[in-house]
Amino acid sequence: MNSIKYNNKLYIYIMYYNVFCPKLNMWYFESYSELSMSEKNIDSSYAIYPKRFYKNINLNIDKKYDFIFIGGLSTDIKTHNNRKWIIPFINNNFNCNSYLQFTDKKTKQNYKIMGDYDHTLSENGFVPKEIKREKRNFFDKKYFDNLSQSKFGLCPVGDAIYSMRFYECLMCKCIPIVNTVEETYRSKEESKLNYKYYLSSDKEFVYREDWVEHNRNIFLQYHTLEYFYTNIHIFGMRRSRLHFICDMVEKHYKNHKFYNNFGGGPILNNGKEGYLLEEKVNNLYKNLIDCNNIILFEDKLFKMNSCNKTITLLIIRDIYDLIISRIYKNTKWSTINEIFIDTYKKLLKEVLNIDNNIKNKIVIDTDKFIKDTKYRNNLLNSINIKNYKYSEEVKRMEGGGKTFQNIEDRQTVKISLDVYNLIKNDTEFIDLIYKYYKYDILKKLKNHML
Repeated sequence: MNSIKYNNKLYIYIMYYNVFCPKLNMWYFESYSELSMSEKNIDSSYAIYPKRFYKNINLNIDKKYDFIFIGGLSTDIKTHNNRKWIIPFINNNFNCNSYLQFTDKKTKQNYKIMGDYDHTLSENGFVPKEIKREKRNFFDKKYFDNLSQSKFGLCPVGDAIYSMRFYECLMCKCIPIVNTVEETYRSKEESKLNYKYYLSSDKEFVYREDWVEHNRNIFLQYHTLEYFYTNIHIFGMRRSRLHFICDMVEKHYKNHKFYNNFGGGPILNNGKEGYLLEEKVNNLYKNLIDCNNIILFEDKLFKMNSCNKTITLLIIRDIYDLIISRIYKNTKWSTINEIFIDTYKKLLKEVLNIDNNIKNKIVIDTDKFIKDTKYRNNLLNSINIKNYKYSEEVKRMEGGGKTFQNIEDRQTVKISLDVYNLIKNDTEFIDLIYKYYKYDILKKLKNHML
C-alpha cells in the first residue's frame, strides 16, 4: 500500500464534514448508546457503524456479480464531477455478470441504459439526500445483499472527500475500487490503516479471500464498537508486569477512569483480602454514574458483576520467575504465603478453563507478549488496542516486574524451608503449574534452598 501524507487543511475539511454529515453522526450516537455511553465519549477518529448494520449483513451468499455500483451520479455538481470517472470504467469493465444502478432522480431523467447489467430504470434505490435527514438512518437490505454478492465495488467520493460506500465494501467482503489513494480515508487515524483495495487505473482485478478477510477484520476492529469495552477488569499477581499492562490499556482507553485502590493488600483494605473485597468493589459500581472504568486488582481474583460490556484481563507470568522475584523483592506487598498460593490456583484454573466463573476473559501471558509478535498482535486486536508501537515501549515493557537486571541475580535468591514446604505441600498448586507451564516447579526451586 502507498504511504499517505496527511495535511492540516485536509484535517480541517474532514472535521467540518463530520459535523455536518447527518447519517454518520446518527450512527455515532446509536453505536455509543448501544453501550450506554454518553455522547461526550464519542471519538470521531474512525467512521463507526451500529450493530443494526453489520450484524444484519448476509455473508453466506454466493458472489454472483464481479463489479457493482449502486448510488447517485448527478445528485449535485460536486458529486457528478467526483464520480464521472466511473462512466468510462463501467464501459470498459462491466458485463453481463455486473450490477449497475444509478439511484438519483436527476440521473434517471432521459436516461439511456448502458447495458444488460444496468438496473437503473427497473429498480428503485435509496438516496439519502432525497429524503429528510431524520429518515436517512436506514438499513437498505437490498443494497447490502447486492454488495455482499459482489467481488468488487466502485467507491467514488460524492460531495465529500471520502465515501461511506468504501467502509460498506469492507463490511460486505467486497473489494473497494477507488480513483485515488486519498479517497480511502476520512481522518488521520484512518490514513494509517492497511486497507486492501484497487485503484481504477489498475490493469487487473483479482478477488482475494485473504484481502476481504483482512478488510473485514479491520472494519470490525476500527469501524464498529464490537471490541470496545465499557469496563475493563485486570486481575494478576504483583511482579507479573501488571502495571505495564495497565499503562498500555489506560493509554488506549483514554476516556476510561482508572482505579487502583484495591491493591496494597490487607494493610490498605482494612484487613480485607481476596473475596472480602468483592463488597467494596460492588459498592463502587453502585456509586458510579457512568461506566468506562479500568479497575486493577493486585493479588486478587473473584467474579465481578458490573454494568454493560465488561472484559476481564487475567495477567500471568512464568511462575518460577514470579516466585523468585517476589522473594528477592522481599517487601510487605510481595510475599509468598497461603493467600498468594490460593489466589494463583484460582487464576490458573480460570486460565486452564477448569473453572469458568469469569465468562468474558482474556489471558495475557506477559512473557509471550514480550517475545512473540504474533501472540502480541492477536491479543491487542482482541482488546481493541489500535496503533500500538511495541518498539517505543520495549524498555518500559521489560522493566515492569522484571526485578532482575542480570540473569545471575536470579540465581542468588534463597528460599526458606518454610516457603519451600508451603509450596511442596500443596499438590494441587504443583499440578496446576505443571499443566500450564509444563515443568516441575519444585526442581527449579530446590536450587534456591538456604
